[in-house]
Amino acid sequence: MVKREYQNAIRSKKMIKEALIELIKEKKGLEKISITDVVEKAGLNRGTFYNHFDSINAVVESIEDDTMIDFEKTLTTSFGSDGPQGWSFFLSLTSFFQKNEESFKAIVNYIPQYIFDDVKQKILNVLEKYLAELYPSSTLNPNFAVGLRMCANGLAGTYLDYFKGVSNLSLHTIQETAIRIFENFVSIYYPNQEKSEAK
Repeated sequence: MVKREYQNAIRSKKMIKEALIELIKEKKGLEKISITDVVEKAGLNRGTFYNHFDSINAVVESIEDDTMIDFEKTLTTSFGSDGPQGWSFFLSLTSFFQKNEESFKAIVNYIPQYIFDDVKQKILNVLEKYLAELYPSSTLNPNFAVGLRMCANGLAGTYLDYFKGVSNLSLHTIQETAIRIFENFVSIYYPNQEKSEAK
């Protein structure tokens, strides 16, 4: 009985979040959406809504939390069997963004700056990990570290432009361009370094 109630709670929360995303797409603005709109769209009652959330903003925050947990999971598993040389990080990012594309496009204008900053830092951390695995005997060049941060910011900004609809690039194009840029960038600073073997 407890398990069924738990499953019902998960299902209700999911329906509320999906309903809000649909309404944002339809109404083009969070400020125009009421709790009544959400529960009607989800086919639930107000009591069910208040069992899980106390406001529309709380639903948005829950969507953001879910997304960041999934994003973190994607990044921590982005080094596949091809080893660091395969840039599987970028393939994982593309897959993650494709899976969550509708949600991102709906809420991108309501996500606070600190979340974008967190995304940029996570991307940077993974790229630094990539370099540590690729060149285990090398110390990170200080100039390279600055450039790497610029690249991570640029990559995050390019994805942001895509989800805001101000870029006509596809996710695949962003992925392929990012791989080429990072490969060229690394070769400038580490042209003669011996790479580690792919795991």
